[in-house]
Amino acid sequence: MDGFFRGIEMALERLSRMGFAACQGGPKKDHSHQETLHLFVIRPLKSSSPEADRAIQEAIGLLDEGRHEEALRAVHDARHRAPHSREVLHSLGSVCYIMGDEPSALRWFHEAHRMAPFDDNIVLAFAVLEQRRQHFELAQQLLTRFLREVDAAHVGVTRQLARVYQESGDWSKAAGCFHRLLAIDPKGAEWAAELQRCLDRLPTKDGYGEPLPDPLGLPGDFAHVFSDRDPGAGASNKGRSASSMRHMAEAKALRTGAPTGAATAAAWEQLREASQFQRAGRIEAAMDVYEGLLRHAGEHAMEAKALSGLVECKHELGDLEGALESAQQLLRIQPDHPEANLRVAELLLEAGHGADMTDPYLSRAAEATGQGRLGGALPGTEDGDAGRTLQIRVLCARAEAALAREDHTQALKAAAEAVRRDVALPRALVLLGSARLRIAEYAGALRVLGTARDSLGPTAAASSHRSFARRQLAETHVLMAQAHERLRQYPQALAQAQRALEQEPSLAAARVARAMALQQSGQAREAELELWEALQQDPQSAAARLQLGYCQLCNGDAAQAVGTLEVLDSGLGILRSQLGAAKAYMALALDSPVALGALPQPHVLHRAEDAIRECLVLHQNLRHVWSEIESGPVSNPVEAVQRLRGICDLDLTSMQAKQLLRLMSRSSGRTDLIQVMASLAVPQQQQLQQQQQQQHQQQQGRGRG
Repeated sequence: MDGFFRGIEMALERLSRMGFAACQGGPKKDHSHQETLHLFVIRPLKSSSPEADRAIQEAIGLLDEGRHEEALRAVHDARHRAPHSREVLHSLGSVCYIMGDEPSALRWFHEAHRMAPFDDNIVLAFAVLEQRRQHFELAQQLLTRFLREVDAAHVGVTRQLARVYQESGDWSKAAGCFHRLLAIDPKGAEWAAELQRCLDRLPTKDGYGEPLPDPLGLPGDFAHVFSDRDPGAGASNKGRSASSMRHMAEAKALRTGAPTGAATAAAWEQLREASQFQRAGRIEAAMDVYEGLLRHAGEHAMEAKALSGLVECKHELGDLEGALESAQQLLRIQPDHPEANLRVAELLLEAGHGADMTDPYLSRAAEATGQGRLGGALPGTEDGDAGRTLQIRVLCARAEAALAREDHTQALKAAAEAVRRDVALPRALVLLGSARLRIAEYAGALRVLGTARDSLGPTAAASSHRSFARRQLAETHVLMAQAHERLRQYPQALAQAQRALEQEPSLAAARVARAMALQQSGQAREAELELWEALQQDPQSAAARLQLGYCQLCNGDAAQAVGTLEVLDSGLGILRSQLGAAKAYMALALDSPVALGALPQPHVLHRAEDAIRECLVLHQNLRHVWSEIESGPVSNPVEAVQRLRGICDLDLTSMQAKQLLRLMSRSSGRTDLIQVMASLAVPQQQQLQQQQQQQHQQQQGRGRG
């Protein structure tokens, strides 16, 4: 059966290649193709699967012999044996590229980059493919992110970034890349030649950085491009009026940060005006002023202030990616400033980026605040007060990053320390409540979250940051709803979810919390409708899709549950425990009598056992409980079932817990546990009758509705 599905996959890729060749006239044979061909190779595996390794070695031999189709088939076989290997995904993309199927190559490298965003070989190949599609901005983002966050001195990535700038016609930035390559590798003769080639393409400019309409020098007069001559010096000022000369002098003063009169004073006055707009809640007006200042700013201090204000304006409006981009611009001006580093880390976490990406920024912020290097006091505070505030924010960011990693011990420790330092800080209280919720301390979580709610209520109504305060208050209500639902206090859970929606109607997490309470209180149809609404608001919500799959499983629709849960398999924006729960529910759906009756049994059972094995790798709590069941006495299966039902982040009915226990025993080859579980087994016919009766009652309910 696996061969059948691989055959379908191969056929689809062949059709893709045929369509691409028809549109493009076959693979491109240009200089850039030859220059980057070394990136597209079959990579040896770094896995413990001997079968996958043998398949890769076979593919390498087949590719050397020019038997591309067979090589692709062998790499597909390796992927089925090592589905989470970045090397296999890279190899699939490489073979497709060699065969001229760039759309399929792009798809595989996109998946590889999702799995390993900081693998230099994957980043380079992915950027090359985007560049060949003329998507220069995407290629630049991939490469600059690697240089910024992984290795700023990587020769291959810097060289490829220069190529992207050259092809897009940005000769100034390309020259900057080759200049950096000369600093990294002074012996590279190629860099000097390429740098000169870029400089030769730059237009000649006057002493004020303006292009000359009638150039007076040779193209590429690099010294002239960056000239800082005084106004009136040189032939380029002939014919200019006194007024234009004065405006040019002011423009130069702003660019260079030199002390001036009217220009600098006016700019600082505009900065104060923008700050007043911001405090008054006129966010768009403040943004207009900040952006206007940035177009002409030359003084670092003023530019930093404008960027800082722009970050907060974009954040207030919910534009997290835009805020993050402005914060990174601020960081380029002040790379060691703790506030700039901390703000980038906070925005990365809030935007849902990987927690590992925040580590360098948090480390720099923590180091600076620990040594008292604040880089200037915040407005209206003393250095000591600003340092204390930043230290608490660093603790909160560390707690948030630990929650994203599911390191609940560290999250609890950091959040508790932040609360100890400021018992009234809502963000610290919310993080502490969230950490307690994760370790099933529901009553303690409700106490802390209640304090945060009482603190945030007046802030949401009166603060200048009303939108952010409303979101924070809504998220607090969501966490309280989750705690009430875990305590089986369903009316209170529904009330808290409703309060969250009143504060933030577009918050998908509130609808998920409401759906969980509805389902547990017996309103399955209403719960499913709520989850569909949540997915319409946020199609990327992993929590909503996971809960929808579980609803469908409980309603007896195994096939639909499998389809819903399979979408989560990419692992993007989802916690490991959530992905593990999705694998558990998928295994239960595949092992159900409905699936066994509708699909070939060997294939379904094989997929169910694979899902269980992956689930045990991903879901820490289930793995811990299963290891204790395996090592303990096997005479009391009822206690084992109860322990499975007690896992806080895995919803299971008694029947589902029994079924899961049988699946884990079967996939682990524990025949002794399987025999003991026979006493708890429910005959398939009886189970089918129960499901059919449940579906019939639901249909009658829909008819009455």
